[in-house]
Amino acid sequence: MQRKKLKIQIRAFGYYSKFDIEAEDSIQGVEQAVLDKIGQNDIVWEHHDFLDNRKCLITYEEVNNGSGQHGIVRT
Repeated sequence: MQRKKLKIQIRAFGYYSKFDIEAEDSIQGVEQAVLDKIGQNDIVWEHHDFLDNRKCLITYEEVNNGSGQHGIVRT
């Protein structure tokens, strides 16, 4: 299966983070790569008062030679 480079943004419970991952081109591949990155404990989380502390929003964008393809995952 093909691997893709993705830019991930997480807005969750009043915090924000942005990072890049490389993942297989499948929902399960992206989920696992995000969980692996979170598990490494090297993500910088910024506290923001303007973010809703009751919700979680994860967005991703495929990084491909300067162009992008966007997606949103809501929970």
